Amino acid sequence: MRRRLPSLRGCRHTLLAGALASLAAPTTVQAATDPQVTGPPPPLLHPLADDEARLLGPRSVTLTLTVGVDGAVTAVALVTSAGNDALDRAAIAYARQLTFTPARNDADEAQTVTVPLTLTFTPPPAVLTSAVPAPAPAPAPAPHAHDEDERHDDDAGAPRPLDTTTVRHRRASAPPTSTSDLHIVPGALKGVPRTTAGEMLSLAPGVLLQNHGGEGHPEGIFLRGFDAGEGQDLELLLEGVPLNAVSAAHGHGFADTNVIVPLLVEELRIVEGPFDPRQGDFAVAGSADYTLGKERPGLAARVSYGQFNTVRAEAAYSPNDAPDLFVGGRVSASDNSWGPARAASGAALNGGGTVHLSDTLDVRVLAAASTARYDNAGVVREDDLSAKRLPCGDSDDEQFFCSYDQGQGGALHRGLLSATASLHLGEVHLDQQVFGLYGRSRTVENFTGFISDPAELGGSQRGDAVEFNDDRLTFGARSRLRRRFELFGALNDFELGVFARNDHATIRGSRLRASDRAPYATVFDHDVDVTNLAGYASLRLVPLPFLAISGGARLDSFFFAVEDRTRPASDRDGARLTRQGSEAFGSVFQPRASVAWRLLRIDSAFVDNDDDDDESTSVLASMSGSLTWQTSVGTGARSSDAAALADGEAAPFADVRAAETGLTWQSSHPLLSSWPRLALEARIAAFSTAVSRDLVFDEGTGRNVDIGQSLRLGSWAMTRATIGDVVDLQVSGAFTEAYLVGKKAPAIEDVGTLFDGTTPRLPYVPRFVSRADTSVRHEVEIFGETFAPSLSAGATWVPSRPIPLEQFAEPIFVVDAAARVRWTAFELGVTATNLLDARYQQAAFNFVSNFRGRDQAPSLVAANHFVAGAPRVVMVELSIALEDL
Repeated sequence: MRRRLPSLRGCRHTLLAGALASLAAPTTVQAATDPQVTGPPPPLLHPLADDEARLLGPRSVTLTLTVGVDGAVTAVALVTSAGNDALDRAAIAYARQLTFTPARNDADEAQTVTVPLTLTFTPPPAVLTSAVPAPAPAPAPAPHAHDEDERHDDDAGAPRPLDTTTVRHRRASAPPTSTSDLHIVPGALKGVPRTTAGEMLSLAPGVLLQNHGGEGHPEGIFLRGFDAGEGQDLELLLEGVPLNAVSAAHGHGFADTNVIVPLLVEELRIVEGPFDPRQGDFAVAGSADYTLGKERPGLAARVSYGQFNTVRAEAAYSPNDAPDLFVGGRVSASDNSWGPARAASGAALNGGGTVHLSDTLDVRVLAAASTARYDNAGVVREDDLSAKRLPCGDSDDEQFFCSYDQGQGGALHRGLLSATASLHLGEVHLDQQVFGLYGRSRTVENFTGFISDPAELGGSQRGDAVEFNDDRLTFGARSRLRRRFELFGALNDFELGVFARNDHATIRGSRLRASDRAPYATVFDHDVDVTNLAGYASLRLVPLPFLAISGGARLDSFFFAVEDRTRPASDRDGARLTRQGSEAFGSVFQPRASVAWRLLRIDSAFVDNDDDDDESTSVLASMSGSLTWQTSVGTGARSSDAAALADGEAAPFADVRAAETGLTWQSSHPLLSSWPRLALEARIAAFSTAVSRDLVFDEGTGRNVDIGQSLRLGSWAMTRATIGDVVDLQVSGAFTEAYLVGKKAPAIEDVGTLFDGTTPRLPYVPRFVSRADTSVRHEVEIFGETFAPSLSAGATWVPSRPIPLEQFAEPIFVVDAAARVRWTAFELGVTATNLLDARYQQAAFNFVSNFRGRDQAPSLVAANHFVAGAPRVVMVELSIALEDL
């Protein structure tokens, strides 16, 4: 029969480190072959609440197991108590779940033996991924269980010795600062076709990715009502290393995520909004931090080939005896012959891992490098497409994928190195990171054709193509000291952190002649030095078991030094040098706070009891769930582009004020006794964001320019459900209204005047973004062989979105899909991007241009322009996974 096991709560991770490592060798009188545990070990659940478990500390239970001739545990005896009845009962229940291969004597006969077992219950870590004490996890965590600390070799059914366990290092996660603080483990959703690590950002609600620069160029990101460009309003990091380039030639905040090998992305933390004191420069719409690693030890490789001579290859390796170390690489090439000027090729390498120097000291190192070369077709006018005037063939596809200027494109080279030392001394934790980056890029773009040549205005023009060159070196360090302390009967957290970064860059912008690509005019030519020093403090208190209050503040200071080499050779006072230096300084204070209230918590466990009087029973099923309401407020900032500052100026910042309130539901429970567990996560939130100095794309310069003050109001919702490793489904949608609010400082009370039709919308920002991803896998047996077919798909839908001059772009609906089948270590699959072969506008604009020729007078009437999205691309891929290396 079933009986409720009192107060069974999870410790947020599966089998604890050392839980089976202390198991002594089996003992028997005549056994020649010891019994081995069959299948992956079941999870060991901590039966106490988190705060009670921390106060009690680690406790061990020693048992004696009787293993019968069929490998089943027939009896469990308590040898050494943990001094706590709940711990003793949970240990006995755990032991009854184990199954073994039977022990055998010299005659190969199965024998009944007794086996000693010691289990250690370790309290959960102080830094949790939930703002309040969270519910118990599923015994078999879903792929997106954000706070999983350990992973196991899952060779289902393979016998293993009792003392075998694999412990994976994971970076400590900070408590969530808002409902929009998301710890995303891609899990099975990695099966959805995504060609870059940047595309994994679409796993967060409301994210839309566009790329007007061609494959190999970093994606443009839309999030939370912001046109974040290639990073101007989104702080992008790789394990704490900032990827945004300050005062970049292509645009302030330019970031290239192509340096990351997608196969190695293990976790992604996205914070939408400036609510965490750790968030720094460019965290206007939010932050995204990638964590690398290899989910399973061994070698994994994948090769793909498909239409338009597209080739991609990835490989990653992590040794079985050192699973915290990894190395991986990726190469790709394609002529993308579905249209002119679209060829691209690139490569990336990542390597690193964690070395455990002692029980208290870990060192994590990371190295990454990438290189890419790509062509860019640029924009085309809709009126030329409708009239079939484009300089390509007459068919609809040839016109749609045409290009005016095939000399556009670019190249990017990146490298970074990071080392982090983590020191654990009881309740004190210190992280010290140092990092360095190198970057070089060249980009050529032409948005307007022939209208911007001031030297020959009214006559034959040389062309509007602009070339951006950027060469930079960055060094930095960050340090954080966290202290846990007991107050209100719970563990609380206090943290201090400092950050330092220096960038030295040479940036140049030049106009190019259309005839031979020779530069004919300098737009800018600067040497830039920027130093960012910051410090923050944060405090998290749990005054009641259902209430958590966190807050903190950050102080950022910036020093800018610029040498401008474009000054005139003479002025009214006579001849002068063409260079001139300037310096500026600015600082900004950013307070942030959050309150989380757990409205509901469900914890229960059911056990199978052959004897009603015996409480030492094995767990059949457990249910857990929590509903949390969290409200967050915060201020953020975006630094100034150094090239735009005057000498001695108090450097202005884009001030950001944001607020959010939302609900989070997380649960785990069985569906049917023969099914894997269902893990469900659902979130819904509403937010507002006011920005003092917003940016918008300017086609004349090819960069983002200041457009004034703005206000955004929006909401989003998402849900993710997994059924074991069989089904993984995530659906999300976000709605945002983004408006300019004039010269008056934006404030929440201005909301009433925004929707009367007189306030202009911010261009390019999509009002609604929806995304769905799913993956289904199931094992089947055919002729005695086990096969695992899987289907994965992802879809994005964006209705009409505003572009300048109150125009609207066409809707976007794109579906990507993959079908694969795994057999032993091999997997064969077919993937398709843009499965429905939709003709869609990846990016849309509205401005004045002249692509009729340098000798033609331009029309002063703005026209819609677009960058064509790629057609359907079908590829065949072969993967291999060898886990015994």
